[in-house]
Amino acid sequence: MSRGGPRYIMGDFKHDLDALRGWEVLQRAGWRDAQQLAHELWGQEYCMTYRDSSITDHVLVSPELIPLTVEVKCWNLFADHMGLGACLEVPIVKLQQNAWPLPAEIPWNAVQYEDWRQAHHSLPHTKDFGIDYRVQHWARSYENSLDGFIDSAVGSLPTSCRGRCQQTEPVRRPVECPLIKPSRPGEVQMKTDSVGRAVHRWFQQLRRIQSMVHARNANKDTPEAIEYRCSLWRAIRTAKGFDGTFENWWRTRPTQAAGLPVDFPMEPPTAAHCRAIFEDFLINYRNFESWHVRHRRQLLTAQYQANANKIFEVTRKEPRGGVNYLEKVTTATVLGSNTEAGQVHVDLGHVIQLPANLHVMEQVIPISAQDDQVLTLDGEWIIQDGTEVDIVEQASTTQKLHQQLVDFWKDRWWKDPLPKPEEWERIINFAKAFLPPGCLAHVDISTESWNEINRRYGPRAARGPDGLSHMDLRKMP
Repeated sequence: MSRGGPRYIMGDFKHDLDALRGWEVLQRAGWRDAQQLAHELWGQEYCMTYRDSSITDHVLVSPELIPLTVEVKCWNLFADHMGLGACLEVPIVKLQQNAWPLPAEIPWNAVQYEDWRQAHHSLPHTKDFGIDYRVQHWARSYENSLDGFIDSAVGSLPTSCRGRCQQTEPVRRPVECPLIKPSRPGEVQMKTDSVGRAVHRWFQQLRRIQSMVHARNANKDTPEAIEYRCSLWRAIRTAKGFDGTFENWWRTRPTQAAGLPVDFPMEPPTAAHCRAIFEDFLINYRNFESWHVRHRRQLLTAQYQANANKIFEVTRKEPRGGVNYLEKVTTATVLGSNTEAGQVHVDLGHVIQLPANLHVMEQVIPISAQDDQVLTLDGEWIIQDGTEVDIVEQASTTQKLHQQLVDFWKDRWWKDPLPKPEEWERIINFAKAFLPPGCLAHVDISTESWNEINRRYGPRAARGPDGLSHMDLRKMP
């Protein structure tokens, strides 16, 4: 109940649903029984699931699955029980979501704090630029100032910890789980899958370099092989996930094997040179991966200790869940009908949001289309002119739920018409002429007031879109 998204419960309940208290709770949250849903939508007869005498097997669907249900079937496959199933028509679309990408928190326990505070930090002159650029440049300088003062194999702030104050609006990205392709036999392997995207990018780069080693060892001279090596080397040089570019990172990498040049080669090198580059980067990758694994272990341990005192939370009253399903009911009068065309004319003043049903008496008729005040209905039905019907619009996706809430509150938010541009000018002139002038006095922020303000935040205070935590603010030199 505390989770959203498409959900279902099925099995042998051993009881009639109406005798179960949990079913009453689920109904209030918008859940439906599949057989009951098929009876209401298509007039389908109920199927006795236990020895042709009672219904004890059920498929319960959440509000998100109701609009996707297109068929409910029973099969006589077993001795005592009937098989029961619901067919769902799931649209195959690539969904996107708005997200505020936040950097990982700075590992302050690994920072040489006193040495960092005593070091000289200077900011370039940026007063001639806009406020957005100045804040972004200040945040980058703040993060770069930690390089060389972190006790780790990398020696500098990890890439996953960078990016404060760089986003001014949410980004659109696909809803997907990034996965690394499994390594083939003989290729390098990741030690664990519980690492972040930064380690994934480094591992992908390691696999590219290893593929280059194999390609150089094969030493094919066909045009396809030469083009493959050139494109692969270009991908290695422009790989993401490093501070700046991979070529810049290569010059300042923490562990540098002897015998390799300072600058990264522009053209694909020899097989021996590729092998040396691979072994050099493998050492840096293993150090980086080990640091992330230790950091992830510390986070999991801290979360476990923080949640240890919540062991008795199961005895508390369950909090109210979020909005997962809404129904908008509009009462209308049938002005005319055409059973052959499957259409009715109703006095409706808005565009309905599909999926929707038309309820008349005890009959539920799905609505398939709308043309102004003419509705196209599915199935067989007979409705007399002048009959009052209820049009029920169903919303279970995020976009439709948001639209229904906006339509509901819009009349209350915008009771009065908004002023026109010329009226705003008259309001401003009135304020200038008759309201007493005032001034906004401010006090410069001191170190004491800054520290006092930041002490108000708890140890796990949530970060805003800028990505700055309370520890980032308190530790500033």
